[in-house]
Parts: sequence; C-alpha cells; structure tokens
Amino acid sequence: DKMNLKFVKSGEKKRLLAELNKSFGISKIDYILIAGGKKKIRGFSGNMTREEIKEFTNLANVEIIGSYFFKKDRFLRLSFDGSHIFKNQLKIGIVNLNEKNLENWMNGKDLILKSEKGVVILKKGDDFFGCGISDGEKIFNYVPRERRIRKS
Repeated sequence: DKMNLKFVKSGEKKRLLAELNKSFGISKIDYILIAGGKKKIRGFSGNMTREEIKEFTNLANVEIIGSYFFKKDRFLRLSFDGSHIFKNQLKIGIVNLNEKNLENWMNGKDLILKSEKGVVILKKGDDFFGCGISDGEKIFNYVPRERRIRKS
C-alpha cells in the first residue's frame, strides 16, 4: 500500500501562507508542502525534487516524509513542531502562560483565559506549546495525547 503523496500546489501554498500570516505573522515557508491524511500538512526541506521524493517514497515504502507543520480545519493550527520551526516568525496570536496554566495545558486541560477569539499559540518563556482555539474566555486544548504529561 503505497503512500499517496499530494504536494501542495503554489496557489494553495500562497493561500495557506496568507492564513498563517494573518493568524501568526508567518511570512515565509521555505519548504515543499505535502498534504497528508487527517487534514495534516507536512513540510520537507531536503535537497530532493518532488519527483525524487515520489520515487524515494515508492521505493522505500515510506509512510510519511517531512515534519508535521499544521492541520487545516476551520483554522490552521500549528503543531508543536510547526510552532518551533516557525518560532522566529511568530508575532500574532501568542498567549503567554504562567507555570500553572502550562501544567494544565500539558495535561490536556482547556484553559480559562481571556484572549483574542480564534486560533492562538501558547508560549512560556522562549518555548511554544502548540495551538488552541479561543472563544474569548476559554482556550480549547488540542495537545495530542502523546505530547501530554503522563500521569504517574
């Protein structure tokens, strides 16, 4: 069962970039974008052409290639990796967390925290912790289970 690679075409990449710019201030994506399942978009920065990537994934039976950058739902939500890859460009939609909020967030809890409505990116110090969706009063958590703090 070969992976069906769908490269994001330049027009769609421009639309995604415009939305990322509006939500987060991201102005540049120096990656080949690949659309995967579950509305996930991955980025590849190696020296291979699209044709070489296709050939390689067919030969090696590769499931995924590149880093998981964001998910396209009603909003574009940056992944943990995406928030770190683009951290030097992030200027908009940032919510700074205190220690207690960060702990709750990493345990998969929603946060009672006033912020702009829409997609927000969570930050503590110099580190980013993915995205949530805010209704203005509460930030809904989308931290994947494997990124949450394990209960001991």
